[in-house]
Amino acid sequence: MSKRMLFKDKEELAEFIQENIPIWVRSKRNTKTTLVPAFSSNNALKIVVDFLTDELWYKINQQSNTE
Repeated sequence: MSKRMLFKDKEELAEFIQENIPIWVRSKRNTKTTLVPAFSSNNALKIVVDFLTDELWYKINQQSNTE
């Protein structure tokens, strides 16, 4: 029996990652808050989202092929 995919394509998975997985790091500078957004640059955020998307898409497809 075929299992329904959670995401229809990589773009939908990337959108889900970007909207639902917060990416934070501790600040190395003394600031009023202890957490700051990890990436002020859209390019750096895109690199991380692309990496996560590629890895998760591979694992999702690998798992669906074994079932």
